[in-house]
Amino acid sequence: MTKVLIAEDNEMLLEDIALELEMRGYDVVQASNGNLALHHLKTAQKLPDIIVSDIAMPDMDGFKFLEHVRNVSEWIAIPFLFLTAFDSPNSVRISKELGVDDYITKPFRAEDLVLAMESKLKRVKAFEAQADQNLDVKRKTLLHMMSHELKTPLMSIYGGSE
Repeated sequence: MTKVLIAEDNEMLLEDIALELEMRGYDVVQASNGNLALHHLKTAQKLPDIIVSDIAMPDMDGFKFLEHVRNVSEWIAIPFLFLTAFDSPNSVRISKELGVDDYITKPFRAEDLVLAMESKLKRVKAFEAQADQNLDVKRKTLLHMMSHELKTPLMSIYGGSE
């Protein structure tokens, strides 16, 4: 089950998004600000597969939250989407500079949010599959090289003992 962390200070919207995603089969964790979302990341037994965050939140805004996420190596690969009422070019630019994966403005349709989430998750799975394939190739190459290097001195020993 795909785990989604949602950081949104509007409690009614947070509940609506969580309900919509849960009805679609997602495991949803809710946080009412960036500090709570950050706390969840630090204490979670299983990290979320994707993060959806508002920008304008009390205590810690979405920009700071995204900065924290992108500065921790274990979290850097988690797709991060902004879902916000800010539609200024400056907010979009800052978001992209910080490394946001997608930017959705409110009001929004649930289908658009799910489509953005799914496309980011598919991309992560494709990267993981490619990385696994590359790792397998490197392992096979290393094993082949090791077996060849180990056989060379053994052949000399074997030949000398004959």
